[in-house]
Amino acid sequence: MAEQQERPQLVLYKWAPGWGLPSLSVACLQVEAYLRLAKIPFAVQDCNAPSAAPTAQLPVLDAGADLVAPDSGAAAAPGPLAEFAAARVMIDYLKQKCVDLDRGLTASQRAEAAAYAALLEGKLQPALLYGAWCEAGPFAAHTRPAYGAGLPFPLSQWAPRATRKALAAHFAATPAAAIYQGAAEALDALALRLGSGHPSPEGGFFFGPQPSSLDAALYACLAFLRGAPVVHPSLAKKLAAHRSLASYVERLGGAAFAAPAPSAADASMDWSAWSGADADDKYSKARSEKEGELQRKGRRWLLCAAGAIAAYIFLSGQYIQFEQLVGYEYEEDEDDE
Repeated sequence: MAEQQERPQLVLYKWAPGWGLPSLSVACLQVEAYLRLAKIPFAVQDCNAPSAAPTAQLPVLDAGADLVAPDSGAAAAPGPLAEFAAARVMIDYLKQKCVDLDRGLTASQRAEAAAYAALLEGKLQPALLYGAWCEAGPFAAHTRPAYGAGLPFPLSQWAPRATRKALAAHFAATPAAAIYQGAAEALDALALRLGSGHPSPEGGFFFGPQPSSLDAALYACLAFLRGAPVVHPSLAKKLAAHRSLASYVERLGGAAFAAPAPSAADASMDWSAWSGADADDKYSKARSEKEGELQRKGRRWLLCAAGAIAAYIFLSGQYIQFEQLVGYEYEEDEDDE
């Protein structure tokens, strides 16, 4: 791709590829799709755990003087929900500092884009998260192994379960059937819009020949829906039944993700977010706050890891078989559902 021939000026820290997708995370896919559609030169740093990122959360955008991440309030949400908040912050940054994909939209198109973006955030994204984290079968077979792969035992077991419990609490007031029904209705509405003569044959994007930020968000959801094994079967069938949606995601995938992005290790970078560079804006201010928070989190992480290892050595060597304890905790989780 032409945008990857220039020297990257940004590094996207994201969850590593998995399930045949460029990332396990829908939010990470959204940010990468925006960068690619906007033809912004960037490199990627695939991470197997949030601790591998400068702010101990994913995704993160390293722009030299600016380290772009959500504020502490948004970051306090359960991991996957915080990732969507981070994606919104990063796309706002890219619009202001790099390329605004929405600059050519008319007033009516902007209103339509906002409405469909709200539909994705309110209906489709929750169903994707619920299927991956709250459904017992997909979580045990796919989500927990994928997200725990980069962590040492026993954190590889505990960390995904902690995320699952937090999301289960978040969705506790909404029945699963209602979540999936809302997502199915959203897919029907999107299919109707894309099948009504839009996008134009010349372009293939939501609003015609030019991509928008909505294309990045929609592609991320549909690509995950098509490729991830954790998607509820009813939604996978719904996507397959709508030819306009299937052709849309195939078209954008071929246009935007035809070539891999360079890794941060291989790219020729002449700057670093840790070099002390400064900029007088909200993003660099957020960076300094995040660096301090990272130091505090790092100390707590080391203490927790040391305690977990000590507990494991004690329990496995004396009175309790640790494997039985882990299995018992998992069975309790299933009973609570």
